[in-house]
Amino acid sequence: MTNYRIQNLDIPDALVTVAHGVNDLGQIAGTFELGNPNPQAFITNPGFLGTVSLGPAPYGALSIGSDVNNAQQLAGTSGHYQDTKRGFVRHVDGSFARLEYTNDSAFTSAYGTNDWGAAVGQAQPFDGSQPVGVYWRLNGQIRDVYSVPGSTETSANGTNNWGWVVGTYRVGANGDPSSTQHGYAGWDAQHIWGVDVPGAVSTEVYDLTNQWEIVGTFQDTSGHSHGFVDLKNHFDQIDVPGATNTFIYGANDFGQVVGAYQLADDQPFHAFEATPDLLPTSQLAPTDPTAGLLRGGALFDPTQPTTLISDKALS
Repeated sequence: MTNYRIQNLDIPDALVTVAHGVNDLGQIAGTFELGNPNPQAFITNPGFLGTVSLGPAPYGALSIGSDVNNAQQLAGTSGHYQDTKRGFVRHVDGSFARLEYTNDSAFTSAYGTNDWGAAVGQAQPFDGSQPVGVYWRLNGQIRDVYSVPGSTETSANGTNNWGWVVGTYRVGANGDPSSTQHGYAGWDAQHIWGVDVPGAVSTEVYDLTNQWEIVGTFQDTSGHSHGFVDLKNHFDQIDVPGATNTFIYGANDFGQVVGAYQLADDQPFHAFEATPDLLPTSQLAPTDPTAGLLRGGALFDPTQPTTLISDKALS
């Protein structure tokens, strides 16, 4: 088991802070709330020399910072959830690129980005049809749309420089206590594998690094959440000491992970970073990028078609 050093990352005077992504420079993307319920995105300067807030509308107010790549580009979401919500990529010069679904026909959210400037997230169509995961290229064009067969919604949460995507899908209606969430990973929308923590009630996969480390959160039978790191057959559960719930949302290639924790179920979120004592063993060139992924309570062989959620085009 890997030992992690945990550091609190709360924004001063914030009632809520959540860290969603971290790059190899140590920059962190996240969201904080002061004295109102409106979240505001932030990105830290390299070396934690303060934070850069996105400021007022159109991108700063009601915004979420989801991920930051090594080009210091920030992926996130801005706008009122019931009116104007769209995903965006903020460039290092302060300019923004808006991420749209086909014919701008959906609310969009951006959850992850890679060093090429591609972004992944979710689209919620205006017509009420099933939410889908989306991969946007650097130019804003859509490369893939993810909709896991048998699911009621799918999101694409993270991507690495090889274009692999990880995400989460739901089985059952959103809001139904009996519904469950499961993770997936794949190199495109036609070839995706399930990712589930053994024994978990639900699994949510949020990020995939260039070292093929997968991170996310799972819920146990008591209803509490725990962070996890999966790196080629090496699985670690991460819990912030004293916390009731721990969530891991992002990771970098040095094995650092970021997320949030709650001291009790009804308490606000606090941000944290966890740094391993040792660098990931996969600093060597990866030869089997899907080794160690979890499905159905057991490690699986990605060469076997029976482990695929889908091996054909999804409609």
